[in-house]
Amino acid sequence: HAFEDSMRKQGLPVDEILSDFAYLDRDSDGQVSAQELATLLQYGSIRAPPELLHELREALVQEFGTPYEAFEAMQKHTAPAAAAPPGKGNKAKDKDKAPEASPTGGVSRATFESFLRQLGQVEGTAAAAAAAEEEKDLGSSVNSRSQPKLRLIQEWLLKVNDEDFEAVFASLNPQEKTEISSEDFMSINLNTAVLAVRRLDHFQSWIREQFGVSQDVYRTVYKALDTGKAGVLTRSAFVNAAQALGYPLDAKCISSMFSLLDRNFDGEVTA
Repeated sequence: HAFEDSMRKQGLPVDEILSDFAYLDRDSDGQVSAQELATLLQYGSIRAPPELLHELREALVQEFGTPYEAFEAMQKHTAPAAAAPPGKGNKAKDKDKAPEASPTGGVSRATFESFLRQLGQVEGTAAAAAAAEEEKDLGSSVNSRSQPKLRLIQEWLLKVNDEDFEAVFASLNPQEKTEISSEDFMSINLNTAVLAVRRLDHFQSWIREQFGVSQDVYRTVYKALDTGKAGVLTRSAFVNAAQALGYPLDAKCISSMFSLLDRNFDGEVTA
């Protein structure tokens, strides 16, 4: 209650930040200590490139539908037992043991990497198969004798090394504990927003370089984007027009910026 009173005195909407209190109160004792509050200093500091985290999120959504369902699968993951070193009998050393599912529901660094690597080796989940079928239905031609298209998780694994795994796990582990919780893992959603903000900032810099820094520059650019003179821009119109103007990023990047510009979520952006 003291926390709520303090927030109210600052004019902050308490109802919207009670979940933040629950995040800070990591030991669930109903109080926030100075150490717990200090986690805000590191929260949101991204150690891995936002693109890497965003691509991982996309891959997990393809496999499981949502990041939350992906984390649930990760919690249940137990890696195959490691083979015993020669001459050591049937017992491997502690360092050779495979990670086991945590009784607390957390996910360790070893389990995190083991789960993702194993996921890339299997044929794929039902959700991934459905996504592939949807892509085929949209007109993607597939040669039966050609190599099958890699799933997103497989593409992601080809990009990363041990240092990348360390950085990704650290980005999801702001308190630097031995395991991440579901709340920690859900911060992966923030990276999509962070990446969109950075792309929008890049777009703004590009506009200033190409069109100047006058007060009317954005209105001028909007008129150039609104080639149909409709007074509104849909997502596809925004993407196509930005590319036509010469903006160098691809359609996927431009589309993510549209989501930030569409402040009332009606699928349109006005001047």
